Amino acid sequence: MEGIKIKETIKQSLARRGMAKAMLYSWNNVPHVTQMANARADNLIKVKQESRKTYNDILIKCLVNAVRKAPEVNSTLEGDEWLIYEDINVSVAITSNRGLFVPVIKNAGTMNVDQIGIAVKELSAKIDAGKLAFDDMSLGTITISNLGATGVETGMPVINSPQGALVFIGNIRKTPVVDAHDHIVVGNEIGFSIAYDHRFIDGMIAQKFTTAYKDEVENITMDALYSD
Repeated sequence: MEGIKIKETIKQSLARRGMAKAMLYSWNNVPHVTQMANARADNLIKVKQESRKTYNDILIKCLVNAVRKAPEVNSTLEGDEWLIYEDINVSVAITSNRGLFVPVIKNAGTMNVDQIGIAVKELSAKIDAGKLAFDDMSLGTITISNLGATGVETGMPVINSPQGALVFIGNIRKTPVVDAHDHIVVGNEIGFSIAYDHRFIDGMIAQKFTTAYKDEVENITMDALYSD
């Protein structure tokens, strides 16, 4: 803009231009409905310490387990047909010095937490090396974006169209909670919000998945990490 000094001009990469185009389409054409919830995170913290896995890997596994309870959200709309997928292919938002990318863990529904962790590391390595291929970013059926490590508490995510849902994870924070004996104690909570395509995922279907994901996070066990 004339009269304003420019510090730097950055040419958008092909991948980022494609993402910008997809997000604009989703924002303009998809009616979003977002549900937010807080989950007790004390058990999540315990399992993370026991398993020595990352929160991200555990939360992806929780997502897969929740989809099994509410498979309708793992879907898309093609014309007048609502297609519910059998495969659970999780698109995962990954940041790097090259920018934000959303590659896909294909067949995540058949993986335990170890296999999910390996898949995330392999995709991250491809991003860092500039070797992420189009195939690595295709065929996703549901997306997760975890910004918990940054201190962000919640957000209003934009759906990764043509998928039907995107799970946005916030940070874990200490907060006053009421225990089983009605005493106020210090506990840990994690916030999340889930955006749904309201054309084919109505409020009750969305609630079913939101509740399922909350339940998986709050009650995650070592056995659940290694279920298939």
